[in-house]
Amino acid sequence: MILRWFRRRQEARRLVQADAEALIRDYGPEDAYLAARQFKRGARNSRSAAHSRRVARALVRMTGKIVDY
Repeated sequence: MILRWFRRRQEARRLVQADAEALIRDYGPEDAYLAARQFKRGARNSRSAAHSRRVARALVRMTGKIVDY
């Protein structure tokens, strides 16, 4: 049971990292954070919003930039 939880958590982290890298690739480091925040606003459920929030945090760590509009 713990092993299953650990694997799900690892997969969620990989997905966050992959999504953050894709946003940087698609929007550039300056606009990727804003794109993640827009996706969070458009999220239809709390799980999607939480994922978008994690992606935004990963982008801050990766780029060292945060834009507060």
